[in-house]
Amino acid sequence: MVAAFAEFEKSLIVSRLSAGRKTKARQGGYAGGKAPIGYRANKGDKVLQLDEEKAGTVKRVFELRDSMPNASLQKLADILNAEGHTTKEGKQFYPMQIKRILDRRSLYEGRYRYAGVEAEGQHRAIII
Repeated sequence: MVAAFAEFEKSLIVSRLSAGRKTKARQGGYAGGKAPIGYRANKGDKVLQLDEEKAGTVKRVFELRDSMPNASLQKLADILNAEGHTTKEGKQFYPMQIKRILDRRSLYEGRYRYAGVEAEGQHRAIII
């Protein structure tokens, strides 16, 4: 009986948290989690803060993709590494990290997307 109530309470908590994140997303606010490269998430802030240094790296990824649309992700990673760009953790780029940046184009253009909700973000856009 106690286990059933605990499971019910857990599902209520999950439901409330999810609804809160969706509401935040509708307002264009940051719903939590690890901030993508180019941004910082400061504890207590409701908006992603721009990381100027890494924002330049994000711009470079999109410049490369626009100038070489048929280049492989590995080629893009190789170019970034040769130019001295690093990931948020200060490591070299791999194709999957390039893909994640490219897949988040709408975020980098100033829109926020979460769980099927898309809104104009409160954060500064990196690419225009």
